Amino acid sequence: MSTMVYLATARSGKAGQALEELKAAKFKNTEAWDVNVIDFILGRIDEDELRKRPLKGTWSKQEAACTAQFHIGQSHLIAGKVALARPALEAAITACKDRAFESSAAQMDLDRLPK
Repeated sequence: MSTMVYLATARSGKAGQALEELKAAKFKNTEAWDVNVIDFILGRIDEDELRKRPLKGTWSKQEAACTAQFHIGQSHLIAGKVALARPALEAAITACKDRAFESSAAQMDLDRLPK
């Protein structure tokens, strides 16, 4: 299971199922930076630790910041914490200038949030 499959399942109202599937998944490349995102989703590290994690593999500092902020924002949306999601999504848009998916997804989520 990828983090994007987790997000799709969790955002469709099946957060518990998505979490269990992510826990059961076997990851081939544990040297990639996104394993930090999995640790965050599984509650092994908090937001601050995710932001501080050193780079792994081919990830740039900008890519890591983008991905961290995007997933922090998503975690708040899944938990129903809109007030906390907004600044994380805004930070993701800023950090994700070169990553179209995260930037666009964060913007769409912001557009759906109550003003």
